[in-house]
Amino acid sequence: MLVLLDIDGTLLRTHGLGLEAMAAAGAEVFGRSFPTEKVDTSGRLDHLIFREVCAVAGFPDDDDHMARFRTTYVREMHARLKAEPERLVTMPGTLALVDLLHENPNVEVGVLTGNWEETGVAKMEQAGFDTSRISVRSWGDSGLHRRDLVPHAMKQAQVKRPDLVPSQVVVLGDTPKDIDCAHHHGCRCLATATGAFSVEELSDADLVFADLAESETVYSSILQLAGM
Repeated sequence: MLVLLDIDGTLLRTHGLGLEAMAAAGAEVFGRSFPTEKVDTSGRLDHLIFREVCAVAGFPDDDDHMARFRTTYVREMHARLKAEPERLVTMPGTLALVDLLHENPNVEVGVLTGNWEETGVAKMEQAGFDTSRISVRSWGDSGLHRRDLVPHAMKQAQVKRPDLVPSQVVVLGDTPKDIDCAHHHGCRCLATATGAFSVEELSDADLVFADLAESETVYSSILQLAGM
């Protein structure tokens, strides 16, 4: 089976550091305010956030400007993580959950996230996760939309597990977009209300937890969702 973990709001929270870094990067690239507060960022891919803010602000969103923004954003994010490490909080139970999943030889552990790789890895490592245990990686630039990230992840897992089918894939996330991208491809979804959405707002998931603190219970539920 394959378990795909979202990062922000699921494994950890940065309490606004990411959006602050984006705003600073955009202001440097374009020379004036980069209004991230004017777009919906929950569950969104980083490149889509960039393009939508550009559309709102009237900035060019071509590949050259995006590349400059990405480089600057990565630098700003690293600086903020170093300057204010206390703002990055590892969600209860998530370190233990990843350990349990990694120790099961029948499970491939992956990330499915809107983050670009440079910032996603930085956040995870500062939060205490051993990223060498993540065998499947579907970052925010692995597709045009979040739905594209699931088949990208499955192709990686199928190199080792060619018989993997969608019903054996569980997406673990904290937004309706996580639920949508899983169900769109026939995969299962376990949602956690540790981000911006409540248990009720995540009720379309196959299973919803208020949090992941009871890691062994969450682990057992993931296996059951995949029929193991």
